[in-house]
Amino acid sequence: MPSPIMLSEQAILTRLDANQQRLEAPIMAADSDWQVAGQPFASFADLMHSKIQGINLDQVQAGEQMRQVELGQSDDLVGAMVASQKAELSFTAMVQVRNRLVKALDEIINMPL
Repeated sequence: MPSPIMLSEQAILTRLDANQQRLEAPIMAADSDWQVAGQPFASFADLMHSKIQGINLDQVQAGEQMRQVELGQSDDLVGAMVASQKAELSFTAMVQVRNRLVKALDEIINMPL
C-alpha cells in the first residue's frame, strides 16, 4: 500500500504535468481575437471592466444591506457589516492595482530611448 507521502507526491506531479501542458498549448489568432488552445480569452480592458463592475455590484449590495438594517427591514447586521468590509477591501485592492499600473506607465514613459 503506498504511503500518504507518495500519494501527495503523485498528486503534485500530476498537477505539474497538467500545468506544463497548459503552458505549452498553442496560441492561435482567429478573427483578430487571441485564443489559447481554442478557448478565447478577454482583453485586459475587458477584464478590468468586468472586475470594476463586480466591485461596483459589491458596493451596491453592501449599501442595500446596510439600508435595510438601518430601516429595520433586516436583522442581519453581521451580514451587512461583512458585505461592507468585502466591498471596501475589493475597492482598496482595485485602487492599489490602478496605482501600480500608473507607476509602471510612468516608468515606461520615463525610459531613455
